[in-house]
Amino acid sequence: MWDDVSSFWKGTSVLTIKDRPVPIIYWKEVYTSKGGIARWKMKQWEGTKSRYFDYKVLVEAMRRTTIEDFYAKFTVNGQQLGYTAILAQLEEERMAEDHQIAQLAREEYGPDFDRIFGYKKGKTWVTKTKSCKIAEQYRKLKKAKAGDISL
Repeated sequence: MWDDVSSFWKGTSVLTIKDRPVPIIYWKEVYTSKGGIARWKMKQWEGTKSRYFDYKVLVEAMRRTTIEDFYAKFTVNGQQLGYTAILAQLEEERMAEDHQIAQLAREEYGPDFDRIFGYKKGKTWVTKTKSCKIAEQYRKLKKAKAGDISL
């Protein structure tokens, strides 16, 4: 149900617009639309966005490997881990990767790090300190997705 281009798409979705199923990948766009046919759904995004993010994380992890390897990775003592346990493990991996990328960014950009990895708050320039925010910006600079950067 994630998108309509993979072999997993079966043409059904819990979200439909004008009798057309909407794959999950487009839900953020639909739910946060400022106008048009989906304007009435803006408040629903608050209850949907964490599940959307979870699905996105799962799909990205599945697509980095084969389905068989994905499930093998999340099988312990012959028992496949549940949804929550898989998400927890993926979150730990993402946090570790973000920390490594933040370190890489500090080393790569050296004295320019503060200037590049920061934002303006009022009249003050603030350097980013959270690894996830630094990694997010680094990936954008490198046009990469999670898991794409060699560490």
